[in-house]
Amino acid sequence: MPNEIKTTSNEVIAISNKWHSPFLLAASFHNLIEFKGSFIQDGQLHYEFSPRQRALELIRDFRLKADSTRLPAKDLMEAIDAFWSEIGETKRSKGAKYYGETRQ
Repeated sequence: MPNEIKTTSNEVIAISNKWHSPFLLAASFHNLIEFKGSFIQDGQLHYEFSPRQRALELIRDFRLKADSTRLPAKDLMEAIDAFWSEIGETKRSKGAKYYGETRQ
């Protein structure tokens, strides 16, 4: 996971993980965190969120399956769809890697 989380500033964190990125995007629909945008670096799609510490807390709770991270299924499905659509578009237009991994 070290390559999947990058600190871009003291307050912004970039995530390229295929589980965490859509989850945090869905959390942003409920103002639990702010979605700042996306960028491609070294062929990987990253989503940026702020504040950094809140993103880390949400990821920790998500991995522990804490009740505090329950989001409506519809919002999570929309975020997953948006993430994978952007991955597909990135691959078509820029020849990016598959969610951060090279396909053999």
